[in-house]
Amino acid sequence: MSGRLLLPVLVTALLLPIPQSRLCAQDRGAEGARSTGALRVFIDYRIDATDLDYFRTHIAFVNHVRLPQDAQVYVLITRQATGAGGAQYTLGIIGRGEFEGNADTLRYVASPASTQDERREGLTRMITLGLARYVARTPLADRLTIGFDTTGTAGEVPPPARDPWNSWVFRLAANSYLHGEKSSHSLALSSSVSANRTTETWKLAFVAGGGYSRNTYQLDDTTTVVSENHNYGLRSLVVRSVGHHWGIGATASANSATFFNQDLALRAAPAVEYNVFPYSESTWRLLSIRYAVGLAYFTYHDVTIYNRTSETRPQQVLTVAMDVRQPWGTAGGSLEGATYLNDWSRNHLDLNGSLDLRVFRGLSLSLYGGAALIHDQLYLPRAGATAEEVLTQQRQLATSYRYSGAIGLSYTFGSIFNNIVNPRFGQYF
Repeated sequence: MSGRLLLPVLVTALLLPIPQSRLCAQDRGAEGARSTGALRVFIDYRIDATDLDYFRTHIAFVNHVRLPQDAQVYVLITRQATGAGGAQYTLGIIGRGEFEGNADTLRYVASPASTQDERREGLTRMITLGLARYVARTPLADRLTIGFDTTGTAGEVPPPARDPWNSWVFRLAANSYLHGEKSSHSLALSSSVSANRTTETWKLAFVAGGGYSRNTYQLDDTTTVVSENHNYGLRSLVVRSVGHHWGIGATASANSATFFNQDLALRAAPAVEYNVFPYSESTWRLLSIRYAVGLAYFTYHDVTIYNRTSETRPQQVLTVAMDVRQPWGTAGGSLEGATYLNDWSRNHLDLNGSLDLRVFRGLSLSLYGGAALIHDQLYLPRAGATAEEVLTQQRQLATSYRYSGAIGLSYTFGSIFNNIVNPRFGQYF
């Protein structure tokens, strides 16, 4: 679309009238508290901050509060991807204070073709349904009305949807990045193609992709440093569900990466996984143990420090993963240990963890940490890395460990209410 056509379209879109139903929700709200008798609600939704503004604007029959400690009802929303590329949202409606002991779980499924507006409208409808039983026990109950879509037939069961794709979903993607200034230039290209099929019994996934990057640095009038990297790969996963706690399957991959001195890296391994909790509870809590054993084959671009240009090794990997999301906060972590069966001294142990904890009213603590012991860098080139490769991070360097960490603390105080949405000047502060 040309610039001459684009401008009138944008102006027209901005001037189009907004349906009155979407305006009146915010207009009915008062500065601060909408009503002293309104239900106090805290919505814990960490997926898209703009959706929180939408909820505050359109769920206008409650008081939205800043802190969960001030809420009579706590709404916890989590999301999982569906096999078709959409999303399933799980809403935990949890009573607090005088509503302690009351809890409901609702689910909303957004299709892959859903727009952001359609998705948040659906979430708003489900939140409203979940709050109705609590609003009915407040002074605002007399003002509560419930509507019903009469276009359907009572008791009618919709026929199952016909799926000509048989649950298969395909995706194509391509990306590019360009940056430059007087003494440096960067170019990055990447693309991928994937196919997946997810049902209650099977999970199949295949993805192929690659990337190329080139960075040029002009150090002075006569010296220019150029670094290039590429990586290409194919990954596949086949998993079959066995009951509520088990999954069995296999993984396979083929990769080529200059960063790791690998012309080709082939891996294939059957695996089994056990989840301590039922998979149906995975949006709230997950504790899984997965074991895989298989073969790995490598060919190298340069001769390695072990004087090899290719090798085949049997490998085993044990992974323990945890993910918990509750009103007190979130916690997650993983521990992975791997070793080559023909040489147990070639191994690695990788631990990562994060915690986002509400310590007490207004005070939140965030922690992240990761550490690894590394003794399986078989791919390191015998010639080592040049100074330019080190500075431009073009090669993986020898190391026996790695670590990272972060800590954050925040404290807020003031008005408990969080009803008003004012987008002027954007997120300036």
